[in-house]
Amino acid sequence: MIDRVPDNLPLHLLPPTLRQIAELCGLPVLVKLVRRFGGSSLWIPQADHLTDSPLLPLIGAEAAQRLAAAFGGRYLPIGKAHQAMLHIRDAQITYEHYQLGYSVVRLARRWWLSDRQIRTIVGKTPLPASPQLDLFGEVA
Repeated sequence: MIDRVPDNLPLHLLPPTLRQIAELCGLPVLVKLVRRFGGSSLWIPQADHLTDSPLLPLIGAEAAQRLAAAFGGRYLPIGKAHQAMLHIRDAQITYEHYQLGYSVVRLARRWWLSDRQIRTIVGKTPLPASPQLDLFGEVA
């Protein structure tokens, strides 16, 4: 469901290990790992044993190589990053509402939330200012 990862994710919301992964591989890779392995430990193989790893199809060869170089040969705790994942979810909901024009009802059904929760989420983000027209219909 999460198609976009905001560039402005506050990294202080992440535990130290997840922060390292985000810095090494980027936020989209981190989100994939948290969604798949969050709340458990993940074995990171040495770089020469990556071919059989479940990491390859999930995050790709380049990111898997980076993880193996930094953490290879040990278990890596992958936290749930609950606050960060909520931040990402809320950013996605806000984007879908304001940019894609999805209604509150549609978003509530899509994200399994109540109408009220969706209104609260989209209400936290101010609308972008529209250009003000002057008396003669020109942008001021």
